[in-house]
Amino acid sequence: RAMARRRMGLSRKPAIIVPNHMVEQFKADVYRLYPGAKVLAAGKKDFEKARRRKIFAKVASGDWDIVIIPHSSFGFIGIAPETEERYLEQELVAAEAAIKEAWESSDEGEGGYRKPFNVKQAERLRDKITARMERLKGDKSKDRLLTFEQMGIDDLTVDEAHEFKNLFYSTSLTGVKGMGNPTGSQKAFDLYTKVRVLHETPTGSVTFRTGTPISNSAVEMFNMMRYLAADDLKELGLEHFDAWRAQFVSTDS
Repeated sequence: RAMARRRMGLSRKPAIIVPNHMVEQFKADVYRLYPGAKVLAAGKKDFEKARRRKIFAKVASGDWDIVIIPHSSFGFIGIAPETEERYLEQELVAAEAAIKEAWESSDEGEGGYRKPFNVKQAERLRDKITARMERLKGDKSKDRLLTFEQMGIDDLTVDEAHEFKNLFYSTSLTGVKGMGNPTGSQKAFDLYTKVRVLHETPTGSVTFRTGTPISNSAVEMFNMMRYLAADDLKELGLEHFDAWRAQFVSTDS
C-alpha cells in the first residue's frame, strides 16, 4: 500500500513503523517486491543520542520510497513544540471539563468533602497534561533536532498497531472492569500527536496493521477510532468516550 501510494503520487514520503526485530525483514520484503526501491531502514543504533541528528537529516533530505523505523525509536522524533503545545491546550480544556462533569455526576457535588474516584482519575489526567506542558516550555530553550513535520513524512503505516492502544481518555464511569488506564502511555500519546499532524496535512494518510485492534475493552475500540476517524467522531459529537459509549456500549453488572 505505501509503495503504491508513492508510485501514484498520492504520498511523497511513506514511513512504516515496525517492531524492533522486524526492521530487516521489512527491508528485505520491500526489496523482494520492488528491487529498485530507495529504502531507508533505520535501526535502533541509528537513534542513539550521538547519531540522531545524522539519521534525522538523512530522512529529511532523501527522496525515499519507504522509510522504515522501529517502534522503540519512533518516539525520538518530536513534533514542532508549538504544535504539541496547541494539542496539549486542547486536551487540557477537555480534561478540566471532565473534572467538572465528574463532580456533577457524583453524590458529593463539586468541592465536596469526599473526592470521588472518577474525579481523582480526571485530575490525574489533567496533572499529566500540565506536567507535559511545563516540560515542553523548558525544552524550548534547548537545541532541537528536526521535527516530524520537517522530515516530510506524509504517509504512515503502523505495524502491530495494538501496541499503541493505551491512549488517554476520560469517563464518569466507576467500578467497571477492563477499562484500562485513563491516563494512558507516553508512547500512545506520541503516536496520537503525529497522527493528528498527518490529519492536518493535505496529503496525509495513516494505516494501522494489527490482528488484535480490540482485545479486552470497548475503550480500545474508541481509541482506534480516535486515531483513524477523529474528524468523523468530532462531526458526530462523539469525540469524548462517554458520549461515544452512550451510543454504542452498555454496561452490565
